[in-house]
Amino acid sequence: MKIIIIEVEENPIPKTGHLLTNFSSSKLPLYQKAIEIYEAAFGDNTLFIGNDPRDCNGRRVDYSLELRATECKDRSKFWNIFRILEK
Repeated sequence: MKIIIIEVEENPIPKTGHLLTNFSSSKLPLYQKAIEIYEAAFGDNTLFIGNDPRDCNGRRVDYSLELRATECKDRSKFWNIFRILEK
């Protein structure tokens, strides 16, 4: 029997953060405002917008941006804010 040992980093968050969603660049002001409100309301500054969106096959998605987070956790409060602003 062959045993393989995989070392796991203490904090395995990628430098680019966790992908939450890709979105059209036309919605940038909406996402920026939702992040701003979320940070002010909950003191959570772990969300950010990236400019290298990829599909599930790793291909670049044109005219899009991405919402990312430096921590993996419940984002329901952010999405509630986002939905209210979207109306």
